[in-house]
Amino acid sequence: MVPNEHCSVLDPCCGEGEAIRSIYTDLSLDPAAVYAVEIDETRAATAKANLPGCHVLGPCSFFGARISFGSFGFTWLNPPFSHAYDGGRVELQFLERATPLLKAGGVIALVCPEHVPPRYDVQRYLCQWFEKLTVLPFPEEIREYDEVIVLGVKRKEPVDARWMEIEENAAPEGYVYAIPPSKGPRAFEKVEMTDEEVSRALAVSSLRRHLQPVAENKLPSPPLALGIGHVALLLASGHLDGIVRPPDEPPHLVRGTAKKVQYVDRVDVTVNADGSETTKTVIAEKILLSVRTVDVHGNIKTFAGE
Repeated sequence: MVPNEHCSVLDPCCGEGEAIRSIYTDLSLDPAAVYAVEIDETRAATAKANLPGCHVLGPCSFFGARISFGSFGFTWLNPPFSHAYDGGRVELQFLERATPLLKAGGVIALVCPEHVPPRYDVQRYLCQWFEKLTVLPFPEEIREYDEVIVLGVKRKEPVDARWMEIEENAAPEGYVYAIPPSKGPRAFEKVEMTDEEVSRALAVSSLRRHLQPVAENKLPSPPLALGIGHVALLLASGHLDGIVRPPDEPPHLVRGTAKKVQYVDRVDVTVNADGSETTKTVIAEKILLSVRTVDVHGNIKTFAGE
């Protein structure tokens, strides 16, 4: 890979910064031309210490950062190896986010498991946006997850790649990737909180009171003893549901219900002028109260009335 002294590089998932530090050191690049993002707080703190003079956003999600398009000549993309919620791959989501940030002619270096590039969705995207593709396996002694590096040059314009394969867009043997010059981003800033920051902010927010359950109001005690009708109404309305333990009596379970029922209130018959009759049936509704009890022996009693 041939660097350019005026190029800017991006690592959107830099971890502790060791990989991008090795890259820009080997390419003899100015640390001020290096831009990195890391979401984990501990790793971000380590990355800032490992990358003096570089631009490091952290803790920050790559998807929660505002970065100018077309700003980089080289992107080292080592995203998490995982399935996405939509059935795709997280690696492809990072690739889709990183591609607009790379200038035309810029070089991408995607690190992923070997089974990811041949996937139809990943292969189609790579061929649509990149040419001169090369797939290089990691050395066996450090290839714990069957990692490969996919190198490619960003096209000036995307092409229809529905039926393309990586082999059709492969770089010639011995191809040397030249990193083009790039001025770096005008905007490189965090615009969203991470999940951990949101959780901490919610924990101390005064708005948390709106998330707390409202305490139930206790029923006030009546000034006078309730009569039988009052007790029956409370039972039927459900306010006295549960276990009842009268003094010196075995406990029993009480359940009261109230429901609407329809009944025929009256039937009106009208004699018309021609001698015919018109019948009108009036349907009304009433509340039917019922109380059901169960004693310790399983005996069920039902009390119902209008």
